[in-house]
Formats: sequence, structure tokens, C-alpha cells
Amino acid sequence: MNFLQLEVFRETICTGSIKRVAEQMNLSERGIVDVINDLERDIGFSLFTQNDKGLEPTSAAHRFYKTVENKFLTIDRLRNLSSKAAASRI
Repeated sequence: MNFLQLEVFRETICTGSIKRVAEQMNLSERGIVDVINDLERDIGFSLFTQNDKGLEPTSAAHRFYKTVENKFLTIDRLRNLSSKAAASRI
């Protein structure tokens, strides 16, 4: 499992669209699908199913997302702290 996989997973949950994630991250749709497939292989369970409306996160994906989102919130806090520290040096 790596950061790119988690980032792609997070964006896919948030947007519900492989196409939008590909556009946002400047990657191909096939590349996004490959990253998600690799993550599923790494963690050992399915994250999405396909239905008439598009992608549907599994119940396991919703539980996994909560932990992933907490990690991203921590990263955002670290970035804010770093920015404030850098600004105070100027």
C-alpha cells in the first residue's frame, strides 16, 4: 500500500467517478483502475462494485475510508503547521 493508492482511493470515494479522478490527477482512467486494483490486491478486499449508476463503494470501503481520511486530515494539519512556521520566519 502506498500514498498514491490511498490518494486515488480517497478521491474516488469523494467524486464517485474514475473519469473525474483521472482528470484531477492528470492520469488515465486505465491508470486509476490499475491503482485501485493494486490497492485491493494489497489490502485483500474489494473497495468498489459497478452498478447502473456507476461505482458503488463496498461497506468495507466505507470503513477503510474513515481511517484513510483521518490520515489525510493529519497530513493537512502538518502542512498548515509547516506553512505557519515558514511564514513566521519571514
